[in-house]
Amino acid sequence: FGLFFVICSFFVHRRRLRGIVMNLATMFLVILPWTIRNYIVFEKFVPITTEAGRVFYSGNNPMNKTGGCISHVDFIEPEETGSMGEVEASKYMFKKGLEFIRHNPVTFLKMSVKKVGRLWRVFPYWTSGFTNIKYKLISIFSYGLILPFFLIGVFLSIRNWKLVLPLYCLIIYTSIFCMVFYGTMRFRLPIMPAVIILGSVGIDRLLWKK
Repeated sequence: FGLFFVICSFFVHRRRLRGIVMNLATMFLVILPWTIRNYIVFEKFVPITTEAGRVFYSGNNPMNKTGGCISHVDFIEPEETGSMGEVEASKYMFKKGLEFIRHNPVTFLKMSVKKVGRLWRVFPYWTSGFTNIKYKLISIFSYGLILPFFLIGVFLSIRNWKLVLPLYCLIIYTSIFCMVFYGTMRFRLPIMPAVIILGSVGIDRLLWKK
């Protein structure tokens, strides 16, 4: 997301260079301690996590029909990884995920739509286990109420897009991430402040018209 925010800085900040440098420096300083830890443990350059390949493969394999990443429902780790270390296993599964996409581009596009749909859906997906009436009511009277106003707010704020570009970047980045990896409602939590802000724009404009 740091790179997306750099793009936002270029359009929004008057002192663009200063904003870009500050954003990049903050991003790298936050990540650096864990990168150093990974190098000490694995003796290899691993920027953040050794789970990236596994997560990528979980959403891009022949078994996945839902767009999620539940083990033995959406994927099973290749047997070959059992004898590999964390870094090697991650690279291997990432490679297998890329092979699946390369050989099944149409399926990947269809699944990408399903994945981003899981991100924005109102009710929890059936594989989550949170499907009873209690969770459905909670979803309706929380996210379900703000969603229509959010869509209105997105449309109405296009005219002043530079002011809300950071919010757009956050939402677009998260959506693309889900399309590439896998979709889940919990990935929506970090972008809910942006959703609520844009939703408040929709509510304000509707009330102002009245």
